[in-house]
Amino acid sequence: MLKNAKDFMKFGEFLISAIQSHFPGSESVRNVQIINGWSIFIYLQITPKLNCQFREWGGNPFYFVVEHRNRKLCQLDLTRLIEDDGRFTWYFSNPSNKETKKIFDSLFDFYEEVPKDYRKKVKEQKILLKSNPTVFKSGYLFIKDASVDELKSEFINLIQNLYEFSKDSSNWQGKRRKSEKIFNLDDIEAEEGYKEDKKYLYTQRNREIVEKRKVKDNYTCQICGFYFELDGKKIIECHHLKPLSDGEVRITNINDLISVCPTCHRIIHLRKPPFSPEEVKQILNN
Repeated sequence: MLKNAKDFMKFGEFLISAIQSHFPGSESVRNVQIINGWSIFIYLQITPKLNCQFREWGGNPFYFVVEHRNRKLCQLDLTRLIEDDGRFTWYFSNPSNKETKKIFDSLFDFYEEVPKDYRKKVKEQKILLKSNPTVFKSGYLFIKDASVDELKSEFINLIQNLYEFSKDSSNWQGKRRKSEKIFNLDDIEAEEGYKEDKKYLYTQRNREIVEKRKVKDNYTCQICGFYFELDGKKIIECHHLKPLSDGEVRITNINDLISVCPTCHRIIHLRKPPFSPEEVKQILNN
């Protein structure tokens, strides 16, 4: 549990230890002081040119600073990490450093407005830890509602990306994790995903297999059981189970499709990647 400064110190040491295990040749030094008053709790030399420091920064506690050839690649404020019943959420602040911003843009989703309740919790936590309580609205989502193992894995993935960036920044391509983005009903991206799916399935090439799927499902939504007929026209749609964004998709099997009502079809596309039929059933049941 992250309740006080002692807990955050231990957690910082835990993450540094995870990095050191990932880079077996790295070496650590404790309690270094380069600038008067700015303690470095642990200085981890990953390579001769790349290091990670768990330290104070500008009078504020608990920062991770990653440097390459004495040039800062990223600066992470651990006091922004919120723990709630063993689940962790961490939005990185929007960096002013252009190189850091380039890295973050490649790896994480940017939000013009980080959730208000998260910002409130961070401010309260910063006051408790005697850190600067200023929390700006925008930021990058690092993890949300993650377990400690998921947090550790994502943190290692970030350091690995920084390591690869340090080797060849000009040709570096960030290894972005698969992220889920939730839309609301009026969101343009949700509407576009829904229309894209329908447009793809109702081309001349696919109409025959779409109709076969509807007949097989008796024109009934396979998620909620909806059946409706208006003036002899059955109101039902088809959804492609394989996300179109996965690449160039060609329908070869009727089992690639599922009959769904317009409402369930819209719900499916309220997330990127789309919700599965089973997930939508759970949503409706709840």
